[in-house]
Amino acid sequence: MTLKDRPKQPIESCKITITYYFNDKRRRDPSNFDKFVLDFLVESGFITDDNYFVIKEFTTKAYVDKDDPRTEIEIIEIEEV
Repeated sequence: MTLKDRPKQPIESCKITITYYFNDKRRRDPSNFDKFVLDFLVESGFITDDNYFVIKEFTTKAYVDKDDPRTEIEIIEIEEV
C-alpha cells in the first residue's frame, strides 16, 4: 500500500490486517507499532478514524524476515447495510 493507493474518500467501515516482518527475533510491544500505523492511516486519509465503529475487525501478525523486513497493511472495506 502506498499513498497512491489512498481512496478518494476515507473508508468508513473496514477490516484491517497488519503484518510485520522484523529483521530479528527481539521482543516488541505490538500495541506501539499498531498505534503508529493506525494513526498514519487516519492522518493520510485511508480511514475516517481508528475506533471500533470504523475498524470492525483488527488483526496483527508478526514474522521474521531478515532479508526483507517490512510492514504490510491490508484494508478491506465493509459495506454497511
